[in-house]
Amino acid sequence: MHNLYVRDCLMEHSQEASNQKRYTPKDFAEVAERKPGTLTDFAVEANIEPAVLRDFVANASSGLVLTPDEIDAVRDQIVALLKSQPNQSARIEVIRRVLSISRFLRLSSDVRSLESDKNSEGVRLGTLKYNRNELASFHMVERPGRLLLPLFAIDRIYLNRANLKVLLVGPRTEMELIQYISYGFSPENISCLDLFSYSPFVDVGDMHNMPYDDNTFDIVVVSWVLGYSKECRLAASEFVRVGRPGALVGLAVDWTSKIRYSCPEGPVELLVESTQQILDLFGHNVGRVILRNEPDPDFPLSPIREPSAVITIFETAKGAAND
Repeated sequence: MHNLYVRDCLMEHSQEASNQKRYTPKDFAEVAERKPGTLTDFAVEANIEPAVLRDFVANASSGLVLTPDEIDAVRDQIVALLKSQPNQSARIEVIRRVLSISRFLRLSSDVRSLESDKNSEGVRLGTLKYNRNELASFHMVERPGRLLLPLFAIDRIYLNRANLKVLLVGPRTEMELIQYISYGFSPENISCLDLFSYSPFVDVGDMHNMPYDDNTFDIVVVSWVLGYSKECRLAASEFVRVGRPGALVGLAVDWTSKIRYSCPEGPVELLVESTQQILDLFGHNVGRVILRNEPDPDFPLSPIREPSAVITIFETAKGAAND
C-alpha cells in the first residue's frame, strides 16, 4: 500500500511536468501543498537546483565536469528516477544529499532551537553553538548508515520495518530521515529529535529529557551524539524509557571520544575504547547484545579521516533488577 501511494504521488503530475524543461514547485503545486510524508514529496519540495548538482559533480573525486545542458539533463533524469523508483534512488548518497541540501536551502531561514544549552542537566556547554555552526557543512552526514545497515539485517526489523516506530536522536539534517524512508520505514512512524532544527520533521528537545511517552519506540538510534553529553547515564536511561520492552537500541560513537557522567564520588570522564563501556551505561537494562563493533587499531582513520567507530546494537531488558 505504501509503495502504491508513493507511485501515485510521483506520477500524479508527471504528464504536466514532462512538458517542462525544469521542474518547479509551481508544476507540482497540488502535491507540494501536502505535508511531506514520502520521498516523492521530499523531491517535489526540494526543487533540485542545477547549481547544487554542479557543485557536487565539479568537486567529485573523478574531476568530472558537466556542461550546463548536461547538468539540466542529469537533473531531469534524477527527478525521473525519483518519480519511478523513489526508494531505490534515495539510497544513493549524492541524490540523498542533493535532496537534503535543497530542502535545507529553502527552509533554513526558520530554525527552531532550544534557547540555550546552559540550563540543560546533561548537554555539554557549547554543543548547541557548535552544531548550529556545522549544520550547513553537511559534514559526516553519511555516518548514520553504519547503524542503519546492520539494523536492516535483523529479521524482526527487515520483515516488519514499515510497522516499527523509530526514534532518530541527533540527526542534525534530514539526510538520516530520508535514508530510513528509502529503506522502507514508514515516515509516519519515524520521530527525530535534536537541539535545533529547520525541518518540520525534527522535534526540538534534549535527549536527557525527551518529549515522548514511556514505551513508545521499537528502535532507538543514537548516532554519534553521546559525546555531546556530560551525563551519559541520564541519556541512556531516557533511551530505555522511551523504548518499548525489548526495544532495540543502536548506538555509535567515535573511538577515543569521551563518556561523561556524575557519581557520588564526583564527575567521571573516560575515553571510549570498547563497546562494553557503552553497554555499562545502561546497567541491567541491557538484554541480548546483537552487534559489537570494537575499534580496530589497524584502521584508526578512514580515507576521509573519520575515526574508527565503536558501535553496538542491543535489546533492552526493562524491568530488570537495579544495580
